[in-house]
Amino acid sequence: TGGYKVSAVEVENEVLIYPAVQECAVIGIPHAEWGEQVCAVCVLKPERKQFELADLRAFLKPNLATYKIPAQLPRNDLMKINKKDLPRDPYESMRNV
Repeated sequence: TGGYKVSAVEVENEVLIYPAVQECAVIGIPHAEWGEQVCAVCVLKPERKQFELADLRAFLKPNLATYKIPAQLPRNDLMKINKKDLPRDPYESMRNV
């Protein structure tokens, strides 16, 4: 987040307003340049079969600063999700929130 303070609760509350999302947890994941970046882990409502990240980002944009909006998962040089950069225990980063 480049030194900006991000409230997980603030981001979660905004994501939960999105019609497709049933549950949400926001965590910080490693970012090479900024130290950490925002990551939202969501459970969709059972009746929702499709989900577009671009739609969620557009929905969040009017109410959240850009650096608070989850952008992407960390990727390696081959553009695959870099699972080793994801937290081993996603809840660990939320325990201190």
